[in-house]
Amino acid sequence: MSDRSRLTDRKHHLPDLALESEAGERSLLGPGRSLLVVHVHDEDCAAYRSYIDELGRSVDEITSWGGDVAVVVAAKRPAAPEAFSPAFRTYYDPDEKLERALDTRCPGVLVADQWGDIVLMQSAGATHEFPGIERLISEIRYLGIRCPECEGEAL
Repeated sequence: MSDRSRLTDRKHHLPDLALESEAGERSLLGPGRSLLVVHVHDEDCAAYRSYIDELGRSVDEITSWGGDVAVVVAAKRPAAPEAFSPAFRTYYDPDEKLERALDTRCPGVLVADQWGDIVLMQSAGATHEFPGIERLISEIRYLGIRCPECEGEAL
């Protein structure tokens, strides 16, 4: 019998990181929901704000497909943080836990399924080229309708 755990690439798994939030230190992963993470350098960048505002207009569709949105700011939590959106959880990661855990660089976006397996991870680079919102919604929609029992049929 083969070891099925070798079939998954654990490098592409979002670990259960505890990051600083408005409510204290909290887990980035939420129970039973896919997760869209937008990882930014700071809260004041106009490019980030614009992208996150656009994403905020789609949050109802994301949640309707079983998705959740979190913004991770790679900076210390300010004394009076300005929330990106009430629909998003905001975390602060000055120690770069997320970057180290995934061997990635900020800014970027990732989408993980309800078990933490990453299905999309894309850097926005120095030019802040984030993936289109429709692409992210498509990934969340896919995770909302895929059949986990069928995925093993080809194994």
